[in-house]
Amino acid sequence: MVHSVPAFPPDFVGRKEEQKLLQNIFSNGELNVILTGPTGIGKARLVIETLKGLGSAYRTVSVISEWGRHFPEKGGMAQVVQSSYTKNWLNAPLSSIPWLLKRREGSSKNTIVFLEGVNFLSDAEVSSLRGLTGQYGVKIVCTFHTDAPGGRLDSIWGNSRFSVVELDPLESEFCQQIAESTAGRRLNSVDLRRILSAAEGNPLLVQQMIVAALSEGMRWNPDSDTWSLPEKLPIPTRVKQLVERSLRGLAPEDKDLLEIMAVAGSMPLEMVAQLSTAVGLTRLEGMELIEASREAGEERRVQIKRRITRDFIMQSIPMLRRDAILKRAVQLYRGHLPLGDADLIALARWQIEVADALESSDVVDAACAAERIGDYAAASHFYATAVRRWPSPGLIASYAVSLVHVFRENEATEILGQARATFGDSDPHLIAAWIHVHILRGDLCTAAKHINEELGEGYESIRVNFFNSANLPRDAVAEYASIKDLVTEEDEGTRLGYCESLVSSGRSLDALTFFTEKLSKPTPASSPDKPSHRALLSRAAIYAALGNLDEAVNLAGSAHRGAVERGFIYAEPTAALTLAPVLFEQGRVRDVLKLLRFHDSEVVSKRLLEHSQAWTTLAHATLGEQLRIEMTPPGMPEPGVYPMAAAWHSFLSGNLDKATDILVNAAEEACSRGAFADTAKIIHDLGRLGAPGLSKDFWEIPVQGEYLNARINYSKALANSDEKLLHDVTRVFRASNAFLFVSESYAELSRLYRRSEQSRVAANSAVQAKKFAAQCQGSQTPALLLIDAIEPLSARERQVVMLVAQGLSDREIADRLVISVRTAGNHLYRIYRKTGVCSRQELRQIAQLYGRQDASRG
Repeated sequence: MVHSVPAFPPDFVGRKEEQKLLQNIFSNGELNVILTGPTGIGKARLVIETLKGLGSAYRTVSVISEWGRHFPEKGGMAQVVQSSYTKNWLNAPLSSIPWLLKRREGSSKNTIVFLEGVNFLSDAEVSSLRGLTGQYGVKIVCTFHTDAPGGRLDSIWGNSRFSVVELDPLESEFCQQIAESTAGRRLNSVDLRRILSAAEGNPLLVQQMIVAALSEGMRWNPDSDTWSLPEKLPIPTRVKQLVERSLRGLAPEDKDLLEIMAVAGSMPLEMVAQLSTAVGLTRLEGMELIEASREAGEERRVQIKRRITRDFIMQSIPMLRRDAILKRAVQLYRGHLPLGDADLIALARWQIEVADALESSDVVDAACAAERIGDYAAASHFYATAVRRWPSPGLIASYAVSLVHVFRENEATEILGQARATFGDSDPHLIAAWIHVHILRGDLCTAAKHINEELGEGYESIRVNFFNSANLPRDAVAEYASIKDLVTEEDEGTRLGYCESLVSSGRSLDALTFFTEKLSKPTPASSPDKPSHRALLSRAAIYAALGNLDEAVNLAGSAHRGAVERGFIYAEPTAALTLAPVLFEQGRVRDVLKLLRFHDSEVVSKRLLEHSQAWTTLAHATLGEQLRIEMTPPGMPEPGVYPMAAAWHSFLSGNLDKATDILVNAAEEACSRGAFADTAKIIHDLGRLGAPGLSKDFWEIPVQGEYLNARINYSKALANSDEKLLHDVTRVFRASNAFLFVSESYAELSRLYRRSEQSRVAANSAVQAKKFAAQCQGSQTPALLLIDAIEPLSARERQVVMLVAQGLSDREIADRLVISVRTAGNHLYRIYRKTGVCSRQELRQIAQLYGRQDASRG
């Protein structure tokens, strides 16, 4: 079945702000407009929809370039205009527009000349276009393709007045709508995320990839995280003509260089210099065919500037020619050592593709490099290649572990079972892998049994990883201390596990010192250009525990963006779950929900999925929204987010006693494991839910850093009505940019000051609470409810208010809280008196002041 791509997506989505901006510009009637952005991003559609909204206020002449008069692409601009969004549209070549303007009745100043792609204009046409504004007073609206060669904005417009509107990539949620609308069904998360990552916010590319996948029956390759379909998609005819024009007259050596760069992608400058002279590189850069770039800490690299140019060259290379180019690239990369992780991976892939002479060490090095950057699918692919060519217990063990990272646990277990039958149950590599697989699967009971019964000397580091995975930081720290002299420089995983255990133990300052001394410098097992994916996340977790939230967001955000942009869907969940808590503390609660919205059983392991669902539940609860899910306890110790999510879920269900019981029990259990960082967070939540006195037994737990201590002291200050201590807590939260906690602290300070009749300071604290609450994307926690209340509300009264905000009646509130309807009415009577409101509706409006009605302010 052949699927055709519609001219435009069926619905115009995601461009409301840009549409308002254009409408304002058109309404003012003073400026010409030029929309810039990549081909297919929706520039022409935006103009059409905007002018359509203006109705009959303007008449529009759509320009047909002389050399592109017929618009050969199906669904091109001419056909769209001819289908008539409005009767005021007219198509005409640029040369005939002056004649049309003279013949049309009335003034021409309400006429808009629209031209799609000023890149395609000749110099004479540019001159004619500029002349229209001065001679006839018409307004010019045109689009400029930033990814296509030809034309410069300054040369096109000269001194004419114009407003440049740059169209950013479409947000992923809108691309998702377009993808599923084109497919006519809901897509599974693996397919969808790979499409959205490859499309880079380009709605036309989304459509083309969906249609190509449907028409050709394409399936994703489980051995590769990357999808190369974009380079195989058809390039618009006009853009192809521009690319061909830009490549005409190139010297043979320049063409050879561009072909190698098209196949290889970004290349080190030193390597490129072997293929061309300085004059040649300068010439290609001047023609805007190549560009140089360098990220922090990396060597300078060169790549083809425009993706469309690269795709065009790739499509023009015959298969045999491609093999020759790959062999040349292999020779170049072998002579350029040391290579970074990405280059090691690329080299191994090319060697496999062209059947080049390959050593097992080459494949294993590439697999290790893929693991470091989070490309777990590529790692499993390389290990599979190594096992097929050089089967050995060590390689089979590594392959099995890599399969668990891509959630192919059953296959990993089967492979290890076959290997143990072939090589014997006593092989240490297979025993270690068997234990590691069970650890990654979350089957810690089985892992513990094999550790005690089968683990021999030389594999003590597995115990560190076991205790760390089991969320037993005290045992992990003690185990590492006993084997630290045996841990080699290459064993980054064990040292990172120890570092993460220190963070969980509340020893974040010790963790930072250890990381700086042992993990900041490159090692033989680390990339020479950047830290590993896991190291980046570990450092982010350290900064988050120390209250340096901005730096934590930068590090975890960088790891997450890298995983998404490069299509590493199996590395994304760990990055997202490191980033989510930091965003939450900053008050970016809706951003947490957007971050985790793709997580499901297809791309997230059972354990990570439970973790993700806990954060989703907690984020919804912070917004005053109760998820209709059953919070079932996991089968192993979990980070503090799980009991906190369960407690907030119970609180919103009207069961405050159950919520506090969950938190107290969780604090006791976390303390017994030495997980003092989790304990501090749980204590903080007891205060946030209005039960700070229940945290008294945990106030003296040993944690490092002002931030974790501030979270403990928040409940301590509320329990003792200690204004000074709460003021110090607020200062720490504010310095950390923990806006959610800052707003809550100021709200509680306002109540304490009001209670001690310090009305002026109380009013100022309430103002600060509102200021920071406005940055929290509609958060609706007990502390933020009714900041302006004349008298402080009790914990039960705040709970009643939250239920009223959900729209519950007195009877429903009574049922939730297991009280009589009369008691519920009495609570409401006292709430009315304390808050100064006169009706239930007014109470709901006040309660939602910082709730869902203000979500858009986030």
